[in-house]
Amino acid sequence: MLFALLAFYPARAATAPTVLNYQGKIIENGAVVTTTKPMAFLLFDASEDGNLKYTAAGTLTATSTITVSSTQGVFSVNIGGTGTNSLDPSIFQNNTNIYLEVWVNGERLTPRRQLLTVPYSFNANI
Repeated sequence: MLFALLAFYPARAATAPTVLNYQGKIIENGAVVTTTKPMAFLLFDASEDGNLKYTAAGTLTATSTITVSSTQGVFSVNIGGTGTNSLDPSIFQNNTNIYLEVWVNGERLTPRRQLLTVPYSFNANI
């Protein structure tokens, strides 16, 4: 007698990370910044004006800053990670275009930068 045992396991998609890494370099008066700076990271649904969908600190009606350290001007922030507000994935599910606005020491950097596909998101097509 031949017996076969078949086990079926449903395919499971990997859980998407809910943190965005953003890196940049701060230069003031031609020199790299090596001190901490108050910075704000905001997500909007348009390249200009639009609706505020996320702020790394504070609330949508009262945004605030986080303190960011740099080394030779280079900084890295995990938006949605430790020290910032959690990042709701529905922001990206319900909006086809999301733009990042960055403020450094009270100065708004322009233009806003559109967030584009990252390698992990290709898993959604599998």
